[in-house]
Amino acid sequence: MKIANALRFLSTIRTLAFGAAGVAAILAAPTAQAKSGPAVIYSIPRQIVQGDMPLVTSYTLQITSPSTLPAGTATQITLNTFLLTSPANISSAQALSFVTITPLQTGLLGGLLGLVGDLPIVNQIASAAPVLTFTGPNQTLSVSVNVNIPNGAWAGSFGYEIMTSGWPTALSVTDPGAFINVTATQAQTTTGLPLVSINQPVDQTVYTWVAGGPDLIIPYTFIGNTQDGSPLTAFNGTINGVDLGITPVGLGTANATATGNLDISAPGIYTLTTNDANGNGTATASVQITVQAQAGPPSVVINTPADGSTYVMSGNEVDVPFTFTGTSQYGGVLQLTATLDGTPVAFTPSGYGNLVATGTGTLPITSAGDHVLAVTCTDGYGTATTSNTITVSVQTVLPPPMVVINTPAPNATFTYTTGGPALVVPFTFTGSSTGGPITSLTATMDGNPVTFTTNGLNTVSATGSTNLTFTSGGNHTLAVTATNNAGTASASEVITIVTQTPQTNTLAVAITKPAPNSVYTLSSNGCALTIPDAFTSNSTAASGVTSLKVTFNGTPVTVTTSTLGKPTVTANGTLVVSTPGTYTLAVTATDQNGTATTSENITVNAPAANPKISIIKPCDGAQYTVGTSSCPLWVPVSVTGNTTTGYTLSTFTLTLNSQPVTYSTLTGLNTVSANGTVSLKITATGTYTLVATTTSNGITVTDTNTFKVVAPSSCGGGEDGGWGDGRGGWNSGSSWGGNSGGWGDDDNSWGGSFGGWGDNSWGGSWSNKNCTPTPCNVNWQQSWSCNTTQKGGSNLPVCFQVQYTGSACTSYWSNYFSKCGSDYYDEDSGSRNSWSGWGFSNCLFGNVPSSQNCLNNNWDNISGSKCSHDNTVQVVCYEVKSNGSCGTPKVYTCNSSGSTNCTLNHNDQYSCNFTTSTGTHTYRCDVYYTNKSSGQQCFLGSQQFCTK
Repeated sequence: MKIANALRFLSTIRTLAFGAAGVAAILAAPTAQAKSGPAVIYSIPRQIVQGDMPLVTSYTLQITSPSTLPAGTATQITLNTFLLTSPANISSAQALSFVTITPLQTGLLGGLLGLVGDLPIVNQIASAAPVLTFTGPNQTLSVSVNVNIPNGAWAGSFGYEIMTSGWPTALSVTDPGAFINVTATQAQTTTGLPLVSINQPVDQTVYTWVAGGPDLIIPYTFIGNTQDGSPLTAFNGTINGVDLGITPVGLGTANATATGNLDISAPGIYTLTTNDANGNGTATASVQITVQAQAGPPSVVINTPADGSTYVMSGNEVDVPFTFTGTSQYGGVLQLTATLDGTPVAFTPSGYGNLVATGTGTLPITSAGDHVLAVTCTDGYGTATTSNTITVSVQTVLPPPMVVINTPAPNATFTYTTGGPALVVPFTFTGSSTGGPITSLTATMDGNPVTFTTNGLNTVSATGSTNLTFTSGGNHTLAVTATNNAGTASASEVITIVTQTPQTNTLAVAITKPAPNSVYTLSSNGCALTIPDAFTSNSTAASGVTSLKVTFNGTPVTVTTSTLGKPTVTANGTLVVSTPGTYTLAVTATDQNGTATTSENITVNAPAANPKISIIKPCDGAQYTVGTSSCPLWVPVSVTGNTTTGYTLSTFTLTLNSQPVTYSTLTGLNTVSANGTVSLKITATGTYTLVATTTSNGITVTDTNTFKVVAPSSCGGGEDGGWGDGRGGWNSGSSWGGNSGGWGDDDNSWGGSFGGWGDNSWGGSWSNKNCTPTPCNVNWQQSWSCNTTQKGGSNLPVCFQVQYTGSACTSYWSNYFSKCGSDYYDEDSGSRNSWSGWGFSNCLFGNVPSSQNCLNNNWDNISGSKCSHDNTVQVVCYEVKSNGSCGTPKVYTCNSSGSTNCTLNHNDQYSCNFTTSTGTHTYRCDVYYTNKSSGQQCFLGSQQFCTK
């Protein structure tokens, strides 16, 4: 069965989970998990294994916890292995026994040539499936997956899936699983092929390495021979793929051997492989050994307060500072705790995950008597606990001071190398008081005064510090005395200086790049700074330089190292820095005798300020038509600016023809980016210059746009006059008429072949009415704008309706409605003798109720013309670019006699399709109203929108 099909029938497949004896039955297959939750991540998600039986291989599988797993809580996860497919002549239990999983405690090859560092510690529960313990989100743990298919009658394909269980139900974790595809084939026997074997170490042997102790020395022996007596032409060996550099004895004959020692200093799973060859082919043999770590429990000490310390509570409370240190032999400190009289107390931990972690805090004690401070330290190998007792008393008489020697520790021993530089021992001490300030501090060594630096004299806590130098051995007594107004206090201790002869071997390490105290500046484009680094190390030890490790501000960095094990080793890499600050670069070299470390500091400065400002609108070179008193021209102005992160914009100004302009809205001043908007009322024609200016960190930049305002047009007229056609209109040929008459045709004033307004008695009665509406508004039918972003890369409809909102005719129409007694928009259905012979459209006659404009199908059914049949509307659409320039405009023309890329319906609604580009852009469409007879043009309005 193929893997894809097998996955559909997991519920019918027998499953097994690993235990101490190899396999243990599981009664049910895994339940399908929801696909919407956080995912478990596998690396490698699918492993393909092929080869002849016996087929033995292993690989490291990394499992990463879901991103939503709570931090600080141990979550035990079980790894289950399921059989998806196998040859027909083998049982499920036997097929499952071919795959085993072993949790890894540390790196695979960390001790061999220093190639790999430690990995996080995992746990394994005996007599059960392998168990991993996760303590937070996105944590990666590793296991070794081992495949061992022995010789037998089961050649064919095997399919396995590894999945986890035990995640908190509330997380709805998605587990895609990790898969293993194995193809095992029968080995072809050829008597001419060579033979090879590994006599030692024995396959599956488990060794124990004591953390912090000497390296494991494991001997190995490879034996190669040929069946037909032909000479062996090649013989080599590797460990986890790394060449051992063996020197075979007997190469070129029918029998050869190779021996040596493995030097291992880290736990892990190691695969030892050897190959030999003759003229007929090659032979391979391999064994796998396991190195496990052994470490003792951690230790913990209370640094302050000292056991038996006494404090005086002069008020309602005394605050006692405390510090403690936990030390792990191997793996790192996992947790620190502290209690006072059995009750947990708050403190600040530092160094979790490291071999040394500390806790600091303050004990607020409100009662006299003895109080017990207890602290614990936990790592992967146990828990350590210690406690100190302090006494708090209530006194009315001021107590004498207290004094403590902080460093060196009592009975400490230091080593001086004969002939070397002087031994330097830091000497620090503290005097404290609850009965008045410390007035003096003195210190002696062997009874002789010591010069030191003091801080805090005449306060309740004073400190002294100096460095003691030694060039010979012996015992020395250090003493300190503190004085306050209530008395004195003294403390003393003995330290020992021992001498040693200098070692003949030397180890040195140096940073060759960058130079010490180098200064760099980040780029203003926001990109990270890359700094080359290079190192060199020399050792006279027989081992040469065995490792070279680099840290940057305490974080390990990857470097490329030349061949380790040589007297001189070099390394180089690249440091990536994205934020300003002072950084410490350190390198540590190791040989068989010890380590050597050096470090240096570099400085990375923030980028210089780089302010920018742009006039977004109006576009540079834009042209507008000046308005009228009832419909003035307002030019919208939008300005945006920004500067480099870390700086601010201190000014943001605008001028029009050198005259200051005040923004209507201004946001972001004194921040990294600002925006300003204002609408300018323009009442005169001419060329106008806008200048926007901003300043950041003393650097001033400007942007300049110009626009032109041209003379207004009358926006009226028909063939012979205004707002009409050859048959009639606004003042065509004669007053309020067409060719020869008024609102109608032929020679009938205010009438036509069908009569005038109502009847002939109405003809001409309004001939002197001053009713000249001003078209100056656009009703946008399409609701897009910059607040309703459209998707780019498609045709977007530009749809609007021209509305005439002049106010001069309001009383005229109100008077007409009251006298005619009929609705103006019912032209087509009303009595014919109530209307002009050629009809009319209300959109030509000014400010009427919105229910009676062109949206209500007001239509001249005699002439068949639209509402605006005497005029032309032009739409200009273009992109407004981020630098303030305009893209190439696209022009759409709409009129009653024919349109280009534009349609006009009987509701005086125009629409056209404007093609946008894919991505984020800003576009603008401007609408102009053009008189057919005079060619004059009115700017009616615009709409701006964005795409994404």
